[in-house]
Amino acid sequence: MAWRMYRIEFEALSPLCIGERPIGFVRKCRHYIPGRSVWGALTAALTRQMYDEEELKGRGHNKKFEDTGKELLNKYFIPGYLYVLDGDLHCLPHYREGGLHYGPDEVHSIPVSVFERRYIGGYGQTAIDPDCRTATESSLHEMEYLVRVSPETLMSLKYAGYFFLRSDCPSCLNIEDSNSHMRKAMRDFSIGGARRVGFGRLRYFDHKPLADSGLPGWRVDFNGAKPLLKADKASPVLSNLQFSDGSDSEFEVTGKLELLSGLIHDEDKGNGQKFNKDCALTAAPGSVSTYRASVNAGYRIEVGDFGIWKLKKA
Repeated sequence: MAWRMYRIEFEALSPLCIGERPIGFVRKCRHYIPGRSVWGALTAALTRQMYDEEELKGRGHNKKFEDTGKELLNKYFIPGYLYVLDGDLHCLPHYREGGLHYGPDEVHSIPVSVFERRYIGGYGQTAIDPDCRTATESSLHEMEYLVRVSPETLMSLKYAGYFFLRSDCPSCLNIEDSNSHMRKAMRDFSIGGARRVGFGRLRYFDHKPLADSGLPGWRVDFNGAKPLLKADKASPVLSNLQFSDGSDSEFEVTGKLELLSGLIHDEDKGNGQKFNKDCALTAAPGSVSTYRASVNAGYRIEVGDFGIWKLKKA
């Protein structure tokens, strides 16, 4: 089967928060939008496009969302990780000498400290004690979010990522067709935390088909069961790179390790009420695969579900 690759841009209609971890009373925000979050948001938006309101009521309506995500998107569509796009500066992560940087290349990049100063905001919140109408003790906290903090231009903040679509996908997923269910779902959807107060609204802005050399630093083979990646030099990973069973110990990566886990949807209890048992040790986005021809020739990277990259023996 064959795949196609697109670079898709979304315009931010509001601040956006993808939670990472708490530090004290500060709830940290990721500097990017993971593929799993994109998959979940588009699954919800696409299902609402494919079914009318009455069909999504009552018992069994969750099955329709599940079928859309697992039987449709997971089979034909691979979401990309979305990174801040500020004018011509696409903030792709890259661990360089001196730490984490963001930018499309070494010349046009900014250190993480500058990124946070430009694009990470925050505000304090607290619960109110109804008896005395004052702050509830120990409830004060601060939430970070992605937004243009110190505008360098008058252009709106955008997010861009690299998506894969199977060539034999059903028409409802056709990104080229502005009237397809997928394009309609992308017109205005919500993602991340604090959506009830208006955070996380994104709108489709543009897309561009790409050739096999269109993914920065990587060559893509579109003809496998999943897209396969290979690099001829040390290149940063643009997703979480999942390691296998230990047989890949000779494959070297410089950067940061991250354990993918967390809470997922439970059929009986609702969202975020079930621990995800499919934990995986990964290299975080921006980690650099050290290039050694004798070693790298024996490996391929598969782009899997939720846009997660998986290291495979060739």
